Amino acid sequence: MSANFFQKGGYDYITAEIQRAVESGSRTARITGHWEINKAVRLPSNITLILENCHLRMAKDCYSNMFLNEHYGTEIGRTLEGTDTNITIKGRGYAIIDGGGYNGLTERTANKNGLPDM
Repeated sequence: MSANFFQKGGYDYITAEIQRAVESGSRTARITGHWEINKAVRLPSNITLILENCHLRMAKDCYSNMFLNEHYGTEIGRTLEGTDTNITIKGRGYAIIDGGGYNGLTERTANKNGLPDM
């Protein structure tokens, strides 16, 4: 698949769908399409993310996970109250989570030659 096949803005799209699911009380977000993800999407507790006939690909030169718990790396995330639980990601039809092109980041290359820490 060519890079042009993926729509930019996947982070914003998925985050908005998650927010809609939380606000509506359904706690289920359905994701479709071919999206480029440029930073980690945060998943709150008690959420089901359904990837239906979609392909999610990390953007070139992105040094991030595709998904993180909502409270990862925050002060509250270091407490029992900040523990994120009951997070489900389901694939339906064809559902692809793609790390994108190799970006050169390894334990050996972290913090060298302009690459970030892991």
